[in-house]
Amino acid sequence: MFNKTYINIASTDIQKNRTFYQAIGFELITDWSDDSTSSYKINDTTYLMVMNVEKFTGFTKSDLPNSFLQNEVILSFELESKEAVDDLLMLVKSNGGSEFGSATDSDFMYYRAFRDTDGHRLEVFTFKK
Repeated sequence: MFNKTYINIASTDIQKNRTFYQAIGFELITDWSDDSTSSYKINDTTYLMVMNVEKFTGFTKSDLPNSFLQNEVILSFELESKEAVDDLLMLVKSNGGSEFGSATDSDFMYYRAFRDTDGHRLEVFTFKK
């Protein structure tokens, strides 16, 4: 039924945001990116579109929340292992992002949360096998 997923978020600084997402391994799609938008391929069916505030609010016709104070969405991505989760958090922290909370190791999954350079909350996790 659904072929692909496109996640859209706003950024106050497209260049800073672009540097961050490329540094943590998201593939920039140059044909879909310009001064107002950065587009990334996360995997074969999932894409992230980051737009400047003016362009994003042009689509939404609404004000933006302050992502550092409110959550509009939590983006979660499954990785292949606990080590991959920890490695990604090291990249996040060394490229301007920040960890949100602390690592959680439950009976069935391991996850960590972080904020990007605009305060958007993301989580990465792996299921225990």
